[in-house]
Amino acid sequence: MPGKIRSVVAGFLLIGILCCAMPQVPIYGTEGDSVIAQEIYSNIKKPLSDLLLYSKDKIADEGNAAISTVLDLDAAVFETNESFSQWKISIPEEGAYQIQLMYCSISDKIGDFEIRFLVNGELQYASANGIKMMRRYIDKTKIRQDKRGNDIRPEKQEEKVWLYQDLKDARGIYNDPLLFSFKKGENIIRIESIKAGFAIHQIKIYNPADLQSYDEYNANNEGKANQADSAYEQIQAESPVAVSSTVLYPTYDKSNAATSPSDPVKLRLNTIGQSNWKMSGQWIEWEIDAPQSGIYSIGMRVRQNYIRGYYSSRTIFIDGKQQFKEMKSMRFPYNISWYIKYLGEVNPYRFYFTKGKHIIRMEVVPGVAGEVLSKFNSIILDLNTSYRKMIMITGVTPDQYRDYQLQKDIPGLLLEFKEKVAQLRQLKIQIAQLGITSGSDAVVIEKLASQIESFVEKPDTIPLRLEDFRNNISSVSSWLLSLKEQPLEIDYLFIKGENVKAPTENALFFEQFAYRMKALLGSFFNDYSMIGDSINEEEKSLKIWINLGRDQAQIIKDLSENYFVRDTNVPVNISLVQQGLTEAIAAGKGPDISLYTGAGDSVNFAARGALTDLSQYENFGEIQSRFETSSMTPFRYQGGVYGVPLQQSFNMMFYRKDIFDELKITPPQTWSEFYNVLTIIQKNKLLVGIPVGTAIAPDNSIFDMLLFQNGGQYYNSEFSKTELDKENALKAFKQWTEFYKKYSLPISYDFYNRFRSGEMPLGIAGYSIYNMLSVAAPEIEGLWAMVPVPGTLREDGSLNKTTTGGVTGLVMMKGIKNKAAGFRYIDWFTSKKTQIEYGLAIENIFGQAGRYDTANIEALKEMNWSQKELSVLLSQLNNLELAAQVPASYYITRSITNAFRSVVISSKNPRESLYTYNSDMNAELERKRKELKIG
Repeated sequence: MPGKIRSVVAGFLLIGILCCAMPQVPIYGTEGDSVIAQEIYSNIKKPLSDLLLYSKDKIADEGNAAISTVLDLDAAVFETNESFSQWKISIPEEGAYQIQLMYCSISDKIGDFEIRFLVNGELQYASANGIKMMRRYIDKTKIRQDKRGNDIRPEKQEEKVWLYQDLKDARGIYNDPLLFSFKKGENIIRIESIKAGFAIHQIKIYNPADLQSYDEYNANNEGKANQADSAYEQIQAESPVAVSSTVLYPTYDKSNAATSPSDPVKLRLNTIGQSNWKMSGQWIEWEIDAPQSGIYSIGMRVRQNYIRGYYSSRTIFIDGKQQFKEMKSMRFPYNISWYIKYLGEVNPYRFYFTKGKHIIRMEVVPGVAGEVLSKFNSIILDLNTSYRKMIMITGVTPDQYRDYQLQKDIPGLLLEFKEKVAQLRQLKIQIAQLGITSGSDAVVIEKLASQIESFVEKPDTIPLRLEDFRNNISSVSSWLLSLKEQPLEIDYLFIKGENVKAPTENALFFEQFAYRMKALLGSFFNDYSMIGDSINEEEKSLKIWINLGRDQAQIIKDLSENYFVRDTNVPVNISLVQQGLTEAIAAGKGPDISLYTGAGDSVNFAARGALTDLSQYENFGEIQSRFETSSMTPFRYQGGVYGVPLQQSFNMMFYRKDIFDELKITPPQTWSEFYNVLTIIQKNKLLVGIPVGTAIAPDNSIFDMLLFQNGGQYYNSEFSKTELDKENALKAFKQWTEFYKKYSLPISYDFYNRFRSGEMPLGIAGYSIYNMLSVAAPEIEGLWAMVPVPGTLREDGSLNKTTTGGVTGLVMMKGIKNKAAGFRYIDWFTSKKTQIEYGLAIENIFGQAGRYDTANIEALKEMNWSQKELSVLLSQLNNLELAAQVPASYYITRSITNAFRSVVISSKNPRESLYTYNSDMNAELERKRKELKIG
């Protein structure tokens, strides 16, 4: 929809809302639409009320969430995703109301609950879909130390108690609770579970009285007895009483000697937050003991060195209440160094505490910038739509010698550009007023606005600058996404009377110098690759190598300490390594178990007698039942099994629903339908993405998929020769190469950005791209979908929708001294419980974009997928087939890539090319068999 029309429609909507006594239109907009600003709340009637509904009041036989007794109270129990309950409520006065739920957890899963909230059968706005309900976690253990003197992260457990939470926006836009529109008289509310595992006892429909100002609060405290002038109390932030997420665990800082506690050599868990504490709604609670009744300032040693030129925001609760309205959004500005932050704007606020213990809660909120940033979504979507309309005329690579006359072929294009320039400049002004400095990355807004302005002045230059236009749109969108995150790190909190001197922000010069020198000397003696204890009991301990990042290694170390070591009394040495496994095995200095090893490596090590055959153990059948049958194929060799899968990806198909609707096409189910859709897309000068990898990392998964869909295999039953000279292999190879030779699909492309902009509305990619699109492309929310890949018709008329992917796994060395313990570790680490905890911990650190693609099927079901997403993934997973691995697999892969390039790049005949390289493959297979004395 052109921007002018969109603006007019939005205007009529707004007028309608303001003129009606009872708003009957969505407050925010529907799913996929832009969000209408929350300023209109001031014009909606919000009656003061306090209405309560209980679980027993729900409509009989209408909901499928059963009534049960939970923690001594009746509750509607939501045990499965997509369950629901409905209630009738009589509203005495029409208007907009807040909703508060009294709920508790009934699940042992990790992660927030999610619901959608409907009134009278209507999802009133996008934010009502995917509302998060936080859980409450406490430390099961204290911070301990391992045998090397390093701190061990405490284990967390959920505290299952009744919780109260207002329904809030989960997308990082608004600070205040959501408002829902109710008519006078009978209304029906409906709660649907997206991610279940909770019970609801009470629903409160209300509007609270306005909070007092700080001046009013301070005036009310005048005259109260003040015995706290010389009082001081400090607590360590890394030891909270409760948190809303398992990711809010103690972190460490070794940059400054003033950080408490600190050690220049040993690891001290001395802070909390960092980039883990950044998502809207996350909260941390601390308990502080006021020595005397009286007036205190609240301060803390903090650091916000993540978002340059901007501040993080927190709302503050004391003993469960916001004392005054200024506490709704406290700002923590950017600073690369630690600093002391008092709650207060110019001067510290003065809080009255009675003697004794008090709870301070800090909760992440978007801050005032969230509402302004939300307005960019519609602008970004409109600009991407304009970009797509232009490339549908010019193509992705316009002819520099042709005059396209885009302003004539696309009516209203220049007028829309003028409107977007004005909107971008206005939002830039608003962002600057919110404190986002001009020295930050905010310049990307001006860069985009200036380019669009130049389009209006010189429309003939537009075609040759389309790529820059797309890149500038992506830059703005990425920058805006980063501003929705609110990271903050805290060392300690304190309360102090007026006569107490504030603590020191940073160490003095000589203190810091001495600290650095000790750290330097310690680096010569401390093994930083060791994650966890260094045990000398060689006969008993397990040596684990991890080929991932330090965050992942730390999580595995914590899980091992808290569960495996505790239950088995078998010490574990965990080391972080990036390479050198082959050399270490050859030198006899390798690990006992290696995690996240490539499937090809496992067979190569097995062929040389370096690995243990896991199938010899008694309950191995139970372990391999945890995975899709084909997932075990790459780890099988000569009748043995030399590894188990841990992480697994596979291909899915992604398409833009809005563009498909515009072109009047549907996602293809078969390859015949795919070619029909491809023709229509290409006629409109848009692209389709079929991956082949890069020159450094080629991707032959599409050939594998087509080979298996056509009934082919890589090798004969003895694995002595390939079967790529068969007709079904040739058919698959020709189809694969024709994508790029006959249909001119791009070989190299950025699927995420091209899919986001709309120039590539259809493509095949690993399913993990789903999470990246969900998080990093909010402007196309609801406008795209993930479905299974197209299939090949069998002779009996059925459809073969086999897909392929990649897998990394776990292997155990043959030289392990404690094989029984090693197998117990394999059993433990691949179990459903461990894989769930590891996967959710990874997601908590890296966000949804880093969601763990576990190979354990039951664990995959427990990841934070909605029921709809999960059903699509499982339907494709049931059609997964992975290629077998042999010692010469490296050469097979290389030869197939070379055959592909000879056809697509050098225009060789597909049959001749495949047969020629197949001969080379068989020669290498024979050479390897002789070398390894196979058969």
